[in-house]
Amino acid sequence: MVPKPTYKELQQRVRELEQEALEYKCAFARDISERKKAEQALQQAKDELESRISLQTRELESKTWQVYKRNS
Repeated sequence: MVPKPTYKELQQRVRELEQEALEYKCAFARDISERKKAEQALQQAKDELESRISLQTRELESKTWQVYKRNS
């Protein structure tokens, strides 16, 4: 059985250097998979919080309207 490939998020940078009429290019790469996972978890928590706030706001508006109607 062939093992399933593992994919990683990479950030890359390329630097160019010139020295004595010679040009050099140097590439750097680093694994940012954990950072991407953390960003996704943070975004999910933010979305859930916004959803809860929206629901609570609608509930509060509804209750406020009911009190207003009773007192009118």
